[in-house]
Amino acid sequence: MKIHYCVLAAVAIFTTACNSTSKEKELMQGLEQRLALEFTNERSDSLVTLYRELVKKNPDDHVNNLEYLTRAAEIQMMRKDNAAPAARWLNDAMINHSKGQDLARTVGLYARLYNMTQYKSASTYHLGNKDVTAMQDHLRNNTRWIDSAMVRIDQKMNVGGIVNDKALARQFIEIAEGYTAITSSEDQYAELLIKAGGLAKTIEEYNKAIVLYHRLSERLPGHPKARTALFMQGFIYENDLNDLAKAKETYEAFLQKYPDDADYADDVKVALQMLGKAPEEIIKGFGK
Repeated sequence: MKIHYCVLAAVAIFTTACNSTSKEKELMQGLEQRLALEFTNERSDSLVTLYRELVKKNPDDHVNNLEYLTRAAEIQMMRKDNAAPAARWLNDAMINHSKGQDLARTVGLYARLYNMTQYKSASTYHLGNKDVTAMQDHLRNNTRWIDSAMVRIDQKMNVGGIVNDKALARQFIEIAEGYTAITSSEDQYAELLIKAGGLAKTIEEYNKAIVLYHRLSERLPGHPKARTALFMQGFIYENDLNDLAKAKETYEAFLQKYPDDADYADDVKVALQMLGKAPEEIIKGFGK
């Protein structure tokens, strides 16, 4: 009889715990829907708190806990501009809940966060050495998941070869930048910045594209892709930003560095000759 009562008591406790978790998950779904409709600090704080409570109550629920901590970090990072808590939650996710799981989303977010801590000047993005070291270690140990995150975003944002989602394109760029900060391969560094720069140009974020191309052409001037990067800076200044002075300066710098380049030197010389001329003048020039 005593055993019977113990079993009943255990079942009652288990049922209560399950019902409690079920109610919290219903509340979580409602908050997620409301936050998607309209962001408020109150809703985001409530949702982040709920995610963390669910992780604490169910420490062995690794599949959901990885997701909850990733979501909490994304809200904290992207909506509240605060890197430190996001870094800690992602570190928790990677250490305690990542084994045997698909880590593309978590590691992709980690790369984006790392990039922000490298290039954003706001004090809320400054982290201590311990947090930075942990981020670097996680990223270097999970490069295959960074690759996977980029491939998946690329597939989602491209429809028939056309980039149809600027938000996803920005995520791709941020991951690529974060990746460049931890890679030891010059070829990979160059390829990532070329692709990110081209994508930034595609979504008409021309100044961002110039920053990315400039980073490559300045850091690795001897790399073959540095020539493409420098040429593209001049091209964007000329054709997208209509900054002819900067275009001239960049084109002249190109010819000084790579006067005999087989791919771009002739195009740069022609561009300099035509720079600032009206279409009518160019047509007359061809006639002569």
